[in-house]
Amino acid sequence: MSKTQKIEQLWTVLETRDRSIFKAKQRLTKIENENAHLKGDINQLRKEFQLRKEIIKELRQEINELTVNLQISETQQESLKHVIQQREESIENLKGQLQRSEDDRLLLHQKIDQLQEQLNEKQATEGMESSKFWQLRNQFLDFKKSLGLKGEE
Repeated sequence: MSKTQKIEQLWTVLETRDRSIFKAKQRLTKIENENAHLKGDINQLRKEFQLRKEIIKELRQEINELTVNLQISETQQESLKHVIQQREESIENLKGQLQRSEDDRLLLHQKIDQLQEQLNEKQATEGMESSKFWQLRNQFLDFKKSLGLKGEE
């Protein structure tokens, strides 16, 4: 092989290497660009991850607050149930008292009616006994008694 051929061959090898180096540099640039893009994606994902961690923390806090509120509500509900039960018992007691009062009222009305009837009879009797006839009758009976005669009383 001649010097020229060797030079040409070396030149070809150099050109091939240059092309290989150029292609390698292009691939390296592409990889670096992809790497930069991936770093940006990673940073974005980290930010999203941090944001979601904070959201989860806030949700846990809210769940704890809701749990406490629920426990308070359940306690209040139990307290209200107790108050309602007491009120229902009071209502039942008042119903019993009302029924007894109604029964007493009816008994009083019956007693008033009886007393009114007795009063009417008494007034009728007093009216009859205060009449002239009755006075004469009583005087006659007294006279008869004084004579020792038996008669109607």
